[in-house]
Amino acid sequence: MAENKGDDVRAELRKQHPDAKYGKRSDLWNFIKFTKVGIEYDKAKRLFRKAAKDRKKQSWEDAKNQYEKFLNDTYPLDLDAISEYSVICSHLAFYFKGKEQEKLYDISIEYRDYLRRLQLNNISHKIKLGENYRKRKDIKNSISMYDELRGNDENNIVYLVNLIILYTAKIDGQKKGQKNPDDKKRLFDLI
Repeated sequence: MAENKGDDVRAELRKQHPDAKYGKRSDLWNFIKFTKVGIEYDKAKRLFRKAAKDRKKQSWEDAKNQYEKFLNDTYPLDLDAISEYSVICSHLAFYFKGKEQEKLYDISIEYRDYLRRLQLNNISHKIKLGENYRKRKDIKNSISMYDELRGNDENNIVYLVNLIILYTAKIDGQKKGQKNPDDKKRLFDLI
């Protein structure tokens, strides 16, 4: 029997959030427990909506704290909460510089990667990973994500545009005399 990668990811999440009251999906088969999780999730979701609407640093911080509380104390396997937490960290990173910004992008990438591994056929997670790597200025990993996506759909304009932008940024970031001719060739092949 093939190993279930999703179970491995869920085990990682439970290990990262050992104090959560409900650490297994089967915990939610009980209607009362399911309702309690829903109530706690709703508290976090309201703050997420508020932050998305007013786009203030404090609102994003409040939402981040509530999602951390939900994931740590209640249910770390909620796919929507994991996704929204990743988005929150990515948005909050805009308000910081240096190590704090990198840390927030790293968290966003880590949680988005959990989703990518849990939902293997959902390409939106790879797109978001590519975006987060780009925002973190990790051009190599961003290009890797979009190349992987493009392998499945070579003519997808979104992947092509992102790869063109990334290769342009990569070439522009290279010092004169140290430009990689393979990068220029790849850029012209994409165009």
